[in-house]
Amino acid sequence: MPSVRKILAKTILFVGLALGAVIGVLWLYLMWQMAAAETIPRAAQNTFWIGVFGGMGLWGLIAWPFEAVADYIDPPPPGQPVGAGEDRAKSAHHSRPSRSTASRQ
Repeated sequence: MPSVRKILAKTILFVGLALGAVIGVLWLYLMWQMAAAETIPRAAQNTFWIGVFGGMGLWGLIAWPFEAVADYIDPPPPGQPVGAGEDRAKSAHHSRPSRSTASRQ
């Protein structure tokens, strides 16, 4: 049942990405409200940037465990980096290895 494992892993991954994005946007919205209430422009700017970078950080921190669980459920093939199979099939033929003095007898 590899197809069920793939579907379950992708579902978990997308749920984690969506949940992280929602929490990140909510954090940015709350920090935007705080920045709008600030009376000092420099403090408002600092609050805004804390909201932006904090939202991205929260997105990554929330999405990361979901990605780890998805990789545990459906791991990539061993010994082959993700996406290497397609690039290898389309690449040009490799040249012969150079001659080495170590291989001569």
